Amino acid sequence: MAREHIDDPLFRQELDFADVLWVPTGGGKTEAYLGLIVTALLYDRMRGKTKGVTAWLKFPLRMLSVQQLSRVLRVLVEAERIRREDLHSAGDPFELGYLVGGNNTPNNLTWPREWWPGFEAAVDEESGSFHERRLLAECPFCNEEEVSIHIDGQHRRLRHTCGACGEALPLHMSDEEIFRFMPSVLVGTVDKLPGLAWFGEFVQFSHGARWRCPDHGYFTFTMAGRCLAGGSCRRTPSDFELQQPWHDPVPALIIQDEMHLLKEELGTFDAHYEGALAELQTNAGIGLPSKILAASATIEQYQDQLRQAYGRNPRSFPTPGFERTKSFYSQETDDTRRVYLGVMPHYRRKADVAGMIQRHLLSHISTLQDTMASSSAVNSKIHGDQIADDLRELAQSFVDHDQDHLAMRVLTGDVRVAELAEPIGRIEKDTLDTPRSDRIRALVGTSVVSHGVDLERLNMLVMAGLPPTVADYIQASSRSGRNHVGLVVTVFDAFSRRERSTFVNFTSFHQFLDRMVAPVPVNKYAYFGAERTLPGIVVAHLWDLALDPDLEGPVEGIKQTRRLSPWWQAHANQLQPRIRERLERSYRASVNGVNDRVLEDELIERVLHRWEEHELHSMVRFNHDRITELFMSRVLTSFRDVDEAVGFSAMPKTADAFEQLTGSPPEQSGP
Repeated sequence: MAREHIDDPLFRQELDFADVLWVPTGGGKTEAYLGLIVTALLYDRMRGKTKGVTAWLKFPLRMLSVQQLSRVLRVLVEAERIRREDLHSAGDPFELGYLVGGNNTPNNLTWPREWWPGFEAAVDEESGSFHERRLLAECPFCNEEEVSIHIDGQHRRLRHTCGACGEALPLHMSDEEIFRFMPSVLVGTVDKLPGLAWFGEFVQFSHGARWRCPDHGYFTFTMAGRCLAGGSCRRTPSDFELQQPWHDPVPALIIQDEMHLLKEELGTFDAHYEGALAELQTNAGIGLPSKILAASATIEQYQDQLRQAYGRNPRSFPTPGFERTKSFYSQETDDTRRVYLGVMPHYRRKADVAGMIQRHLLSHISTLQDTMASSSAVNSKIHGDQIADDLRELAQSFVDHDQDHLAMRVLTGDVRVAELAEPIGRIEKDTLDTPRSDRIRALVGTSVVSHGVDLERLNMLVMAGLPPTVADYIQASSRSGRNHVGLVVTVFDAFSRRERSTFVNFTSFHQFLDRMVAPVPVNKYAYFGAERTLPGIVVAHLWDLALDPDLEGPVEGIKQTRRLSPWWQAHANQLQPRIRERLERSYRASVNGVNDRVLEDELIERVLHRWEEHELHSMVRFNHDRITELFMSRVLTSFRDVDEAVGFSAMPKTADAFEQLTGSPPEQSGP
């Protein structure tokens, strides 16, 4: 309502709050914010917003976005039906954009990178060549698992199309397609915020687009006089439709799920970029930033985290009641959701024992002809491999005794998006009518499956060791017992004092589990944090200022130094003070009094000193081809772009000792 009644102070002050939806695991927080997204979508159309992004749903990890992608898409399909049939609303259809890193989906369709061969080569590929790269297996229209990727050469699209019903899914999987079609909802990782510096088209999320190509969609900065399709576009500039100012192009909602994972340097970098994003939004459209909603099942002292991350007043929903076990919205009952079992071996490794337990449980379930699947969530890839080996032996023994095949999957952070989505889709779809040999009955995973994987059939969980924090333990164990009573078995390490103590105090530990969640460590004022984020935030503001008609920014944008340099030199007297003002507002809380004034002033002083005494002098030398290469500090490519890998080897000083011990010389290895 604030976006439609900007002069009403009661509505406007709502945007000064960052709310956290604090619901226990399995309590329906996903359904709650999906309901908000649909409400915002339909309300936007009713108030005249016919195109652009309404909601941006962000996750800290790639795995978390995989299952939610399917959920959001199903909701969007239904919302689109309502838009057409009930609202009779004009404008773009409701569509979904998957905004994640370039290792999973292409950033640019033209050039080859990672698995993507480049668009021209992809058009010549055989049908089904990219089947393993599809983001979804099951069609949201007909529920059949017949979705595959087709290359649309005419419109330069990667289309997810259902072979059963023939529907094209309203899904954009590359950055370029997202910029060209501006889908109504974005789902992705928080790591894409540094894209504000790398991709000038990010300005469209605040300003809307300048032009529209009849074949290839929206664009703001030209590519040699063409749209974002570049050489694939055969249109002339006269064919491009000049866009009138978009109605409130800023997303109404930004939703940050699993807020508790925004911690340490990830939280610091995100806090700086969130401030920059809010500043960009207040300089566009109607001058209002997005509404911030966070969601988490395990968070303590959320006030400090929200203040630092978003610079707004923190607020929790639902608020606590007068009694610990009761509030206006919920009440704690004596019903059992999970049964916890602790095991501490003395003469075996915990991974070995976890594998044995998993084998015995699965064997007995097969004997009883039960229907449950089980999941082993482990603390490291090594432990996961050991448990997987045990289950493979069990699967072979089933085959040897003419029993049902034991289907299993191993999920780690190394697997592709499609490999993460496939078992999730199968487990969700399998029923009692599905033959046992066709069901996935075991998942072996690292922490990649400990958050956000909501599957009713995962009712048994075996953990090799205690996760590093209580919050991690709650999140991992809550993968079981979603709809039925679950079993959680934790195999403790007898050589770890922490795990030994937890085992000895097993009952009291679980009795007070929720009260032992530690606050999330986030420090927006970390001394060297601003040095890493400053160059990228400067570039983001330069892209934004290039749209100001008074500054006559290059129509091709400022990615190349040859375009930035003459523009800067012609308008430096105007650009420098505006960059300084914007930097101060980006790093300062947007709401007065939210954070400590002394800390804020000290941070601003360091930022401006770094900019005016170091980074500015480096930039105006213009001695590199790209704007992102002009600074002393590297522009962040992601929030995990922190440390460079350092190689090591035993060579050369210990080579002789190694050969004497092993009887063979060590293999040479580089960094």
